[in-house]
Amino acid sequence: MSNTKNTNKTDRLDIRCRPEIKNLANKRAHEHNLTTSKYICNLIEKDEQNISHEQLIEQSLKENLFINSLLTNEGLSSRAKQFIGKEIKKYV
Repeated sequence: MSNTKNTNKTDRLDIRCRPEIKNLANKRAHEHNLTTSKYICNLIEKDEQNISHEQLIEQSLKENLFINSLLTNEGLSSRAKQFIGKEIKKYV
């Protein structure tokens, strides 16, 4: 898959919503100097980039497992473990 974005806008998306939602979408798009279509597409693209709470927890658990494995590794010196602990405190 190519990293370039496809700017060919030939597909259509028809949605049903309450009139007040449509009016709000039009208003917000106008405030951002965008078409309603572009505004909604931007919202969808932003949402795609968001990480869910569950994904964040899963990522944190993996990081914790990795750090704990380093700190309990008998092959690392006490000095190395202290350094790791000190560095971790900067990010917590």
